[in-house]
Amino acid sequence: MSRIAPLCALALLACAQPAPKAAGDAAVLDPYFDDVRVLVKESFPVQFGLALRAPMPTPGWTLTVDEVARPDAANRVRVRITAKGPDGPVIQVITPTEVHVSLGTLPPGRFLVDFEVRREGEDYRRVHALVLEAG
Repeated sequence: MSRIAPLCALALLACAQPAPKAAGDAAVLDPYFDDVRVLVKESFPVQFGLALRAPMPTPGWTLTVDEVARPDAANRVRVRITAKGPDGPVIQVITPTEVHVSLGTLPPGRFLVDFEVRREGEDYRRVHALVLEAG
């Protein structure tokens, strides 16, 4: 594996499932983000980022990164994002909205990046997860 680009996406997981309604009942949602790109900055030490795109219900939505937690003991990185709708009336048409997440430097290993998103004034909910490997 190249030292310049030691981060690669292994898998995308749709991890936002509501609680099952009954035993044996499972609900699976589509991933919140429909496009995820790994960004590798040519620096020393190497720094990583993600470019994410989410289909929003109307134009004018913004996605703001609130927090990127450092990896915990289980190599889990939590990313919290706030989605803010447009001010005023807009045409209802699915519009891709992009957000960039800086992960900084990561030690070698496999990481689970959990994405929690909320609308302004609401609680965060887990909507997406990505497994990354740094080498």
